[in-house]
Amino acid sequence: MGGPSPRCGTPPWGRRPARSSMPSWSWNCGCAACVPMLADQLTIVVVTYNSMGALPSFFQRVKDATAGEPCRILVCDNGSDDGVEDFVGRQSGEISFLGSRENAGYGAALNRGIIAASTPFVALMNPDVAIQPGGYSELVRFMKERPRAAGASGI
Repeated sequence: MGGPSPRCGTPPWGRRPARSSMPSWSWNCGCAACVPMLADQLTIVVVTYNSMGALPSFFQRVKDATAGEPCRILVCDNGSDDGVEDFVGRQSGEISFLGSRENAGYGAALNRGIIAASTPFVALMNPDVAIQPGGYSELVRFMKERPRAAGASGI
């Protein structure tokens, strides 16, 4: 009976079948101790090239969409000369900068971000994109419920 014990110590029987299709890292009993923070689940990779004008509002839109819950943002820059690196360095929270000396292109920057991400899920974003409040959490929930899915896309 059971499966892995949740982090809070609640007995798992009756909460998750012994043979669940969901990976063990995604299961919890639902209490505050077991529900992982968004920052432990999702890295938001945003590609920039001289995008300083768009980044402040992008960070605000992410904050609004996550209701202030901490999340990881990885800014993958393609050799900007407009102060993006300095701006990112002054931000608080889990915001990181991954720069390149040259503009190798959008796809190359995304690949660098995906490789550098340390979370089970990655959201690939542009700095001018907006997401609905709760959208990132919904994305993580959607992907957890479909362990065979390789990706999801908005419209």
